[in-house]
Amino acid sequence: MNDVGSQSPKAEPSQRPAAPTGGAVPPAQSPHSAPPRLLTLPPAPTPSGITILHKLVGIIVALIALLVGTLAVYFPARQVSELRATKAHKASTYGRFLAKELGPAIAFEDRQTAREVFEALSEDREVAAVALYMQDGTSLETRGTVDEAASALARSENPGRITITPERIIAVEPVVSLEGPKGTLVLELSTSSLDVARREAMKAGLLVGGCGLLVGSIAAWLIGRSLARRLRTIAEVATAVAAGQLETRPVSDGGGDEIGAMAHAFNLMLRQLKALFAQMQKSAREEQERLEKLVSARTRELDRRNAEMRLLLDHAEQGFLTLDRQAVISGERSASVEKWLAPPKGISFGACVERLVPKFGARFDAEWSQVIADELPIELTTSQLPQALAIDAQHFHLDYRPILEEDGKLDKVMVVISDITAAVERERAEQDEREITHLFRIALEDLGGLSEFVKDTTCLVDEITLSSSRDPQGLRRDVHTLKGNSATYGVQTVAAICHDIESSFAVDGVEIRSEDKARLRSRWESICEKLGAIGAAAAKNLHLEHSEHQALLAAIDAGMSRDDIRETLESWKLESVAVRFHRIAAHIESLAERLGKAPVEVRIDSSGIRLPAEGFASFWQSFTHLIRNAVDHGLETPAERQAIGKPEVAKVVLSATLTDTALSIAIEDSGRGIHWDEVKNAARRRGLPHETRADQMEALFADGVSTREEATEISGRGVGLGALREACRSAGGHVELWTELGVGTRFRFVWPRAVLHSGGQAAAEQDLSRGYVWLGKGREVNAGTS
Repeated sequence: MNDVGSQSPKAEPSQRPAAPTGGAVPPAQSPHSAPPRLLTLPPAPTPSGITILHKLVGIIVALIALLVGTLAVYFPARQVSELRATKAHKASTYGRFLAKELGPAIAFEDRQTAREVFEALSEDREVAAVALYMQDGTSLETRGTVDEAASALARSENPGRITITPERIIAVEPVVSLEGPKGTLVLELSTSSLDVARREAMKAGLLVGGCGLLVGSIAAWLIGRSLARRLRTIAEVATAVAAGQLETRPVSDGGGDEIGAMAHAFNLMLRQLKALFAQMQKSAREEQERLEKLVSARTRELDRRNAEMRLLLDHAEQGFLTLDRQAVISGERSASVEKWLAPPKGISFGACVERLVPKFGARFDAEWSQVIADELPIELTTSQLPQALAIDAQHFHLDYRPILEEDGKLDKVMVVISDITAAVERERAEQDEREITHLFRIALEDLGGLSEFVKDTTCLVDEITLSSSRDPQGLRRDVHTLKGNSATYGVQTVAAICHDIESSFAVDGVEIRSEDKARLRSRWESICEKLGAIGAAAAKNLHLEHSEHQALLAAIDAGMSRDDIRETLESWKLESVAVRFHRIAAHIESLAERLGKAPVEVRIDSSGIRLPAEGFASFWQSFTHLIRNAVDHGLETPAERQAIGKPEVAKVVLSATLTDTALSIAIEDSGRGIHWDEVKNAARRRGLPHETRADQMEALFADGVSTREEATEISGRGVGLGALREACRSAGGHVELWTELGVGTRFRFVWPRAVLHSGGQAAAEQDLSRGYVWLGKGREVNAGTS
């Protein structure tokens, strides 16, 4: 650009017009004449060699390849090492067990006994060979081909150890009988399964690594292509301006990075160039107008200005119009306004848009009355006018700029309408990508949890969008449950649609608008389509804690009966409460961070309990409401906790217990506690009984009762606890509540033990018609007492 500036004066030198002779007046220069063109420049060179795209793709692919290669080697080696250790432990265990059983065989040189013991051991296909040697080193009984190294170890003076060879794991154990003779047992386990495991692990590692490398390469290519395209656009516009094409459109780049800043600076420079040439044209016109009659000059100037204004309005990408104090659209407006709104003559802005967007007019007119009242600052009242507008698939932003009279009173308001459809669609696409990426990350960490979320959400969406007649309270609960669960798993688009539906309940009653149903179903089907069949894989897997596996092995070593072993293995098909608690804990920490209440210490005590998944599905769905209430309503911020003398770190305890008669699940927080006066006031506003503590307890679980005056995306609808209590009661349980103001709150859900044997559908063993028990200070009060 510096070269262009230095050449301009030489290419087009500024000259004053010569004085006219003989009374002749030279023709006036057209006010619309094009600015002087600069020297023709050679075309910009085409980039060659290694471009930004190549460099970015190369760096990212190299880093991903290094990471994938490292993981592909490390994890298979670790897996094989763990399997080898497990086989060694197995060989040692077999050896010690068989050494005890073969004592009599050594004492009496009983080959038949040894043969029977070896026959029982042959059921294990991993046993490659087993041999029993007498004290003098002779073989009493052998099954399979014993390795020479194993035979040598059997005759050594140091039996009782494990030896690992490339093909076998050898356990050598001493055999001692009560009568005195001693012998040696040699047990060999094949390591062929380790080779199979190593190959499978390497294959899986290479497959996952290849997929990661492919995805990373595509992402790097897309990012690099975007940067190259943006830079290419700036280069093309700069070349056109350098060639003298000053009417070239400015660079359209709304990015907030360095390239966006460069585009913005370039546009400022282009604007300054245009202003410079406009100033040159203005000086030339002033010199010419001095030779013409004053009236003719003024007329032409007026015509020129009107024509330029009309040209500007007709070719501007934004829509411009003005409103008088009655909000009537003036006749002067840009072509974009005609294209988008086509306003009839003399119509108000609210009525004009109302033809395209229902309910817009009422909202606009209500806010406009505040604008013309002149009671509040004009900047404040105009900022409250509707600023977002959606017509079919187009999205617009409305900007209101007041035009004041000399005395400071409002004369007109200019409305600038900008088409932001591309930005909205881009934001939606980015949000969709973030949500899908988040769900896939969850799948890697907790495939079972994601599978259950997809299944439950699909059922809720079907209930909300397909059922023609629903109980109003049940419909509200389903929508609220769907919102909470979606927010828990980071699907904010579905949660936002549910929030809009809940907001419309207060205006339109209990019916969900058809367009909201269509939005909800379309969005969820889009997510399911992108997730594919990822959730179906979870149904084929069992989740097992390492401690449970170790406990079973220890019990087997201790002589656990076959029936007890079978019962333990059968219980693994049930759902682990610990897994549920860990998911809930992660949600608590995430929500606390989002609401500014972190850090939170979450303690978990599941007691190793497993529950039937189908029977408690509805309860776990609704349990999300209590979690969100506990964090949003219950916990204080660290600053609030310090101000009242509490530890800075809040605590939440998740526990499950199982006795001979009952199963219970509890959540306790160290937050504010329940303020019963606020519950009483909320019940009074709803017209519910509120005098006694039992009335207040009932109101706490009633639909529509909330201590918040305004609902948020987190809580405040007053349907969560009701849905949770109903889910608990449907499984035959009841709720117990303890709370103390300033100390904390504990909800405890109790079911008779029979629910574990009936799929979670056992009838309650207590007569608790209201479904809860209030635990006061040192005493238990049933729901029917005050």
